[in-house]
Amino acid sequence: MQKILIDENLSPSLELLAHERGFQCSHVNYLGRGGYKDWQLKSTILDGDWTFVTNNSIDFRGSVSKPGSTGEYDKPRCRGLFWTKYRLPN
Repeated sequence: MQKILIDENLSPSLELLAHERGFQCSHVNYLGRGGYKDWQLKSTILDGDWTFVTNNSIDFRGSVSKPGSTGEYDKPRCRGLFWTKYRLPN
């Protein structure tokens, strides 16, 4: 089963939507990881075999003007990383 971890910059209501569609899902706040930078969540994501859904991928890819200058590019990469510009109201 696909496991989805929702970043704190997205609404916790996305967790319910994922559950309704048959996914195992959690929100970083519910795992006690609120306030962590995305790259600080890397071990949680990899160890938990999560697909991470975030709105600010810069923590992983670096800035548009200097891709790869910051962020996490080392191996192994997260098997599932998805970022979106869509936000639900809290």
